[in-house]
Amino acid sequence: MTTTPLEEADLNLLDSLRAPTQDRSALLFPGAKNIPALIRENRAISAQWHSAPILGTTAGELATLARKELLALSQKYTSQYLTPPPFSEKLQTSPNQENLPLILSGHQPELFHLGVWFKNFLLSAVAQKEGGIGINLIIDNDQAKTPTLKTLLPTDPLSEAWLPFNTPSAAPYEETILDDDHFATFPTLAENHLAQESSNLLLKEFWAKVTELMDQIPSESPYARKLAYPLSMARHFLENQWGQKTLELPL
Repeated sequence: MTTTPLEEADLNLLDSLRAPTQDRSALLFPGAKNIPALIRENRAISAQWHSAPILGTTAGELATLARKELLALSQKYTSQYLTPPPFSEKLQTSPNQENLPLILSGHQPELFHLGVWFKNFLLSAVAQKEGGIGINLIIDNDQAKTPTLKTLLPTDPLSEAWLPFNTPSAAPYEETILDDDHFATFPTLAENHLAQESSNLLLKEFWAKVTELMDQIPSESPYARKLAYPLSMARHFLENQWGQKTLELPL
């Protein structure tokens, strides 16, 4: 009997799933072993409606145009800080780009946590294993969260502090303007609060890259003076240095 990767019984388990509390553990649903089958199933389903007529064309032709636009725009965006952007050679030499699997993920352009990194590196690994292209969509039309970094202070007992890196805003990320004072003082503020660990802070390297990319964005660009974009660019730059291979594109 043929079964699909996601059985009804699996879906009924969703409410009971919980993130693990053990170190170096992760929750994946559906499991990683199901991902190749899900990709094949999705591609088989899409092939069934390729000839469906839509407004004088077909669903397949529209899908092909959408894929080409997504690839072109994500390469153009990523090339602002990664030259050449990932997959450049593959996209130039592949004789049949429309058959390359596109594996997509996404997250808001904010200061990231390890769960975001796990998802991004999983996206990269799956795309490379399946011979496809991994694209991370930057969800910049969500309302911006409070721009603070929660950190533990090296006190006895441990205590918490919230360090601001921008002015709070009710606007979406794509409209939230950079506050120069908060941006400039944030690294020193973080270092002072984490004095015992400051010599090894990844934040130093990361914020230096954010500052560099902020200065490189042309003033006429829609990404100028918006902290969300150099934050996500710097994150992706570091990921690329560590072997991750994806493209990125704001919504």
